[in-house]
Amino acid sequence: MHRIAVDCDLGRLHAWSSEEGRVAYCETLAVIALQINALSPDLVLYEISSPIMYGEGTATYSRLSWALWNMAMAPQLAHLLTAPMVVAPSSEWTRKLKEPVRQKLAGCTAPNHDLRECEAMLWFHAHEPQRWVPLDNYLEQLVKIPSPKTRKK
Repeated sequence: MHRIAVDCDLGRLHAWSSEEGRVAYCETLAVIALQINALSPDLVLYEISSPIMYGEGTATYSRLSWALWNMAMAPQLAHLLTAPMVVAPSSEWTRKLKEPVRQKLAGCTAPNHDLRECEAMLWFHAHEPQRWVPLDNYLEQLVKIPSPKTRKK
């Protein structure tokens, strides 16, 4: 099965193919969709934002900006693709392993961090495809997540 994994950063997307290797690095939505469709994959993986945020201050603002961008890009990309797309937040597909550990486990060889993460997504999906779901299913799950308990003062 030919799969392509997509990593969405703020303002740019990266992709790696299970058959072709590098598909795109630092591309726009329109360009990456054309490049992916030209390769006719059977499935596209997309690391989606998690509904859970940790931290405070600048780091949280930066993460929130990324999360909003990431969530906005997911349905747009899915609409442009000719192959089905499944999603998983990193907290799910990584099994909470640190980046160097999961990249070593997956045998990643790509020249940079973003593309190695795409390679890792492909490896983890091959071993645990049940951690990935269609975008609509993921969005439906969001309404079922209980709100965090508020701290009493």
